[in-house]
This record gives sequence, structure tokens and C-alpha cells, in this order.
Amino acid sequence: VQQLNPELKGTLSVGNNNVATAGVVNSVRINVVNREFTERLQRDGVVYAYAYIYSSPRLLKGADGSKFVTVRMVNGKPQFDAQFPAGYTGKHTVVLVDEKGNQVAWTDITVTSNAVSQQLHSLSATGSNIFVVTTVCSILIAAASVLLLRIKSHKRYANS
Repeated sequence: VQQLNPELKGTLSVGNNNVATAGVVNSVRINVVNREFTERLQRDGVVYAYAYIYSSPRLLKGADGSKFVTVRMVNGKPQFDAQFPAGYTGKHTVVLVDEKGNQVAWTDITVTSNAVSQQLHSLSATGSNIFVVTTVCSILIAAASVLLLRIKSHKRYANS
């Protein structure tokens, strides 16, 4: 990412020590904003902007899944919540731009995997294996029942 304004570097902060978690919503604080952006935020109470994560640019969705993030004042500081994509890990850059495409803030972050999300996926995979085993067992029990009925029927016929 070579076209970022170097004066804005480090003006976003994510989580603790700029570490975000992939696959979930993360809160992002804006440490310095331009005057126009700040005035709009104070006047309107909310500003809609776009956040991107770079290695290759990818739009970060708002907490509600929208294509924009909603910047609000939280404890006197501008902040927004964004969904960081599952599968992203390592070093990345996050940049916030206004609706005109002007850079508002950016920073370098580290994205870690979401262990809870990975556990949920592995549990659901285990669940599908249990379904297969249950189905196979049900078929075997049904086949054994039919076989036992035939044997009993054959014994009655042979004894008569």
C-alpha cells in the first residue's frame, strides 16, 4: 500500500495493541480525524465511511453486514465496528475513507485467527459424521430385524 498518506499512519487503533480477530466484529478507534469529518460527526452524531483491509484491498463490512461502517462518538472518541474477514491472518493495513474517497485514517495491524469459529466449524463437521454413523446403524438394525423375522417365520413353517 504505497498511496497512503504518511501523516495519517497510526491514526486508527484496533483491539489491544492493534491486534484484530478474524471472522468477528472488531471495534476500531479513530485517534485523529480531519476537521470536516469531526464537524460532521459532532453535528450529525454519525458519519458513514468505508474501511478496507489491505494486502489486496477488501472492504470491511459494518457490524450489521452493510458495505459501510458507522462512525459514532463513544466516550468522546470516534469509533466504528467492522467485521474482519474469516481466514485473514498476519500483518495487514486498515484504512478508513470518507464517501468522497478521501483518506481519514489508517494503521498497520495484526489479525489473529478466531479459535472459537474454528472450533464451531470442526464441531459441525463432527456432527455430520455422527449423522452418517447414526444412519448406517439404523439401516443395520432394520436389516437385522427383517432377518430375525424371516428366521422366526421360517422356523414356524418348518415346525408345522
